[in-house]
Amino acid sequence: CSSDLFPSHDTKQYSGSAYHYRDSQPRSFNQPRSFNQPRSFIKPRLQVEINSADSALWEMLPGIGERLSSRIVRYRERLGGFVAVDQLQEVYGINDTVYRQIREHISLRKGSAIRRLALNSADYKGLRQHPYVSHVMAKVLLAYRQTHGRIGDSLQLKQINGLDEKALGKLMPYLAFD
Repeated sequence: CSSDLFPSHDTKQYSGSAYHYRDSQPRSFNQPRSFNQPRSFIKPRLQVEINSADSALWEMLPGIGERLSSRIVRYRERLGGFVAVDQLQEVYGINDTVYRQIREHISLRKGSAIRRLALNSADYKGLRQHPYVSHVMAKVLLAYRQTHGRIGDSLQLKQINGLDEKALGKLMPYLAFD
């Protein structure tokens, strides 16, 4: 019977809610406790440096959960580091709404170490690992190197036919002409 579940000295039953003698307010059994609430509060001064933040730090930002934080870190590793804050919008799952929510909490430290792509020594697989290098771009670069030798600088690279100018512009900060 209900007296077995709720001893009279601890709790009394009142129309779907329980009132415990230690509680100051009644609590419905259907209400989640406060410690089960999702994290929606963010410290106003929290700043996340996008090239050094780990997944746990990303998760402290609004709209960023476990999956999205791991995608951000994986994408950053594939890129070799971010050179601009707006590159976060290239990560699958960061739409305009999420980006606007986190924009004031993210920063990019000047002089962050960027991992460079060795343009003259990378093979097809090495080139394709970078998100900005398409299949066509990798093939064109390898064919050019095979027929003309080393690519000396960005001016020579821009003169190669068959390369997408927009993609090449995004890729330029990551290139090393070893």
